[in-house]
Amino acid sequence: MDVTTRDFGPARHDAEQPGGRGDPEPPARHQRRTEPSHPRESHLTGLRDAGQEYRDTFREAEREVARLMGLNETDLRCLEFLRGADEEVSPGLLAVRLGRTPGSVSALLDRLERGGLIVRRVRRDDRRRVVVRPTGEASERAGELTAPHLDDLDAQLSRRYSPEQLAVIADFLVFSTDVRRQQLKELRDLPAPPGGREEVSDVRAPRRG
Repeated sequence: MDVTTRDFGPARHDAEQPGGRGDPEPPARHQRRTEPSHPRESHLTGLRDAGQEYRDTFREAEREVARLMGLNETDLRCLEFLRGADEEVSPGLLAVRLGRTPGSVSALLDRLERGGLIVRRVRRDDRRRVVVRPTGEASERAGELTAPHLDDLDAQLSRRYSPEQLAVIADFLVFSTDVRRQQLKELRDLPAPPGGREEVSDVRAPRRG
């Protein structure tokens, strides 16, 4: 994530104004970051900026879908993860994926279960393990709101980019996600300050197909 500086304007000191006793010109205003010195750096900066804007827009869309479903954003993230997971999901795995404590995830699942959006089942081969699944109603409600927009995005991408270009874009996203997963693991391995939030179990989140 890029870190930008705020522009507070030039300092109001007479001795620092241009043209006074040979003082140097003040730095250019409204310059958010140092200009890239190489085309590759310029492209990477553009990718980071575009990725940030995409993430922000995606989050805004999530908020609207959550509002229309009568949920909060964390509840919706839980449902979306359950709908996209290609393997069994436990409450502990959800705690890691959502960045929440086991206690808060338990309360979250209680809410969703009361609303008829998820079910919890004990595995027959291991009574100690609980598996969480979305209900058909949850998938239908979420799909009604998101599927038309995703289909429209797919259509517009297909018109704009060739199959080869789409393959490169997909490779970029997969590779970037793998790198970020490794960086996330490194962050999780760092100790939290005293009084910080309760740690969650280090369970690997499943990869989506």
